[in-house]
Amino acid sequence: RDWSVTGVQTCALPICLETAAATAASGEKLKTALRFFRGSDDRYMHGLTAYGLGTVMLRSSAFRDAAPMLEEAAAQFRRAGDRHGEAGALNNQAGAFDGMAEPENAIRLYRQALSLFGALNDRRQQAVVLTGIATENALLANFESALEDYQKAVGIFRALGETRFQANALNSMGVTYERLGEMERAQDLLEE
Repeated sequence: RDWSVTGVQTCALPICLETAAATAASGEKLKTALRFFRGSDDRYMHGLTAYGLGTVMLRSSAFRDAAPMLEEAAAQFRRAGDRHGEAGALNNQAGAFDGMAEPENAIRLYRQALSLFGALNDRRQQAVVLTGIATENALLANFESALEDYQKAVGIFRALGETRFQANALNSMGVTYERLGEMERAQDLLEE
């Protein structure tokens, strides 16, 4: 794409998006680009820029700012027909609600993302989202639901050979069993 008309250096936007979480300056560049794309017909770039800015906010723990920005990104990706981008924005928006200690809203958004990733047959992202849903359910003391979703995620990660993610989900299952008072099961999982 030719972004020279944006008033942002042609190479600045992709670099900002690639390193957005690393610097506050990226956030300012993304804000400048977002002002342009909000006035353009390019829904994809509008969504991508809002996603980048929302991710910067999320990683900076600015959860209340991140949530509406990621909602804007999801809407623009939807309008552009980018279902994967929409699912990613919904997933990150759920993370913002997690950061605001609003697990019900996080679960609602995670479920939307899970549905989209399922339709796209993106198994890895499905498992990542299942882990998010399970974590929120554990926070709500819905331990059985949490354990079911962790187990599904572990199975997918195992099938994909994603050992780091699998270990994380197993650890979370162990902590959940610990909260249930099932110390032997917790220890078995934590040692796995």
